[in-house]
Amino acid sequence: MPWAYQKNITLTFLSFMDVTKYPPSFMYLLITLGPAFIFLYTCEHSRNKVSQFFIVFGRVPLFYYFLHMLFIHLAAVLIFAIATDHKTDAFEAFSKAHLNGYGFSLPIVYLVWVVIILLLYPCCNWYMKFKKKNKDSRILSYL
Repeated sequence: MPWAYQKNITLTFLSFMDVTKYPPSFMYLLITLGPAFIFLYTCEHSRNKVSQFFIVFGRVPLFYYFLHMLFIHLAAVLIFAIATDHKTDAFEAFSKAHLNGYGFSLPIVYLVWVVIILLLYPCCNWYMKFKKKNKDSRILSYL
C-alpha cells in the first residue's frame, strides 16, 4: 500500500516505512541489515576491552553454542527442581498445565543470560587459546 499523510508525523513516518517481517520486504531488510552493517564497519578496527571480550566468542562460536545450551539446560533443571521442591517427576510435570504460573520476568531472564555469558567466558577464552596452539588439528577448526 502506498504511503499517505496521517494525523501526525510519527504515523506518517510509519506509513512511509511500510515493512513486513514475514516474508521480509526489501524495506525491512534495509532497515535491519543496513544499520547492522554500518555498525560493524565503524567498529571493525576498534581494539579495546569490550571488543576483545566479544572477539573471544566470535572465534569459538560453535563451542560457545554447545556449552551455553548445556548450561542453560542445567540451570533450567535446577530451577525447576527448586521451584517444585523435588516432589514431582520432571517428565510428568512438563506435560501438565499446572506450570502456567511458573517463570521469571524479562529482567530476570536477561540477568540469567548475562550471568551465563560471564560464566562461559573463561571456558571460551581457554578454548580459543587451545585452538590457537593446535592450528594443525582439522577437527578443532570446526569447533
